[in-house]
Amino acid sequence: MPALDLSIETVAIQTASLWTNPDDEAKIERLNAAAAIGFEDFERGDYVGLRSADEIDAFMRHLGDLSLSDLESE
Repeated sequence: MPALDLSIETVAIQTASLWTNPDDEAKIERLNAAAAIGFEDFERGDYVGLRSADEIDAFMRHLGDLSLSDLESE
């Protein structure tokens, strides 16, 4: 008996295909591509762990500061 592919990506794609219509295909493809990037980052350990609302707020402020500094340098 062949092994079942129960990876998150495969299950998500199969589940999404049950609920979609042709107009949603491009959107699903973009979401799948973004999810694949996220899974790759996670598997490499390239992510930030946030455990509280305060940590989330601080991280979002940090991202905002980075964005502002990028704009100011242009």
